[in-house]
Amino acid sequence: MTIQGDARSLAFFPDSRRLAIAGGKVVRLWDVATGDELLTHVDTGNVYCLACAPDGKSLAWVNAEGRLKRIDLGTGKVDVFTGTHTDEILSLAFAPDGKRIATGGKDAAVRIWDPETTAELLVISAANSQVNCVAFSPNGDRLAAACHDGMVRIWHAPRHEGE
Repeated sequence: MTIQGDARSLAFFPDSRRLAIAGGKVVRLWDVATGDELLTHVDTGNVYCLACAPDGKSLAWVNAEGRLKRIDLGTGKVDVFTGTHTDEILSLAFAPDGKRIATGGKDAAVRIWDPETTAELLVISAANSQVNCVAFSPNGDRLAAACHDGMVRIWHAPRHEGE
């Protein structure tokens, strides 16, 4: 199977059947077994990266406006998260339990969000270095950030405020 179109970011869903593709201002969801396009969403800004929730029920992305957004695939409702980075967001990742999303970007910050309430839970400084990539550990206890200064920073990833 070949899918034609602009592609800046890709994410397979846990079922290995669906593939999300972002390019330009468009987010698309495909069934790779049938070739059917399941969803097309046109965003307000160019979409830089995306990630699917571990339960496969939602898809999150970040755009050129520094916004984190999430679509509920059951209802089609798009949530815009209540905070923002001050510059481009370059990476995002769901925690393995799906209860947190981490983002990192050019503003040298890692932010942790609650995907249900869309609230920003925590901001972590990356020592004045652009954050190119973020990843949770498989158990969700740690969060790593690959930074532009050549350092990988690793933190405890709190599950609740004050943890």
